[in-house]
Amino acid sequence: MFRTAVPDPVALEDLPEEVTNVDYIPLNWTEPNSNGGAITHYTPYYRVVTTGSEKGSWIKDDERREDALQLWHSFRVSPGKTYEFVVTASNGRGESDKKNIRRVNVLGKLQLVLLALLVDHVSPYSDGKLFSKVRCSSDLP
Repeated sequence: MFRTAVPDPVALEDLPEEVTNVDYIPLNWTEPNSNGGAITHYTPYYRVVTTGSEKGSWIKDDERREDALQLWHSFRVSPGKTYEFVVTASNGRGESDKKNIRRVNVLGKLQLVLLALLVDHVSPYSDGKLFSKVRCSSDLP
């Protein structure tokens, strides 16, 4: 007897680990194995990573999707934040697991300049070592 199950996890195409001066992150994916039940829709999710390991809750971003079966989506992003993205597929049996998560760090102009300065400059007061503390753009008034 053949039984249907939820679809396999969706595999996102590669994303860069860091981007600069962008307003949107495009996601593309391939259709997963439906496991016997036709895929009815895809649901894109994102969350903001607030610190190295602390993550916000997944936020569903499917309100703007005109075609629920399209294999792409774009997310509006803000500079100075790190995001995680995942897409699920659903059929009559339910939603696939949130696997194949991709993380993207969105740098702003100021962060890029600070990063370039750190890479290219060694403090004469630090015995040849890079600065031990960096002030991020989020710390500035």
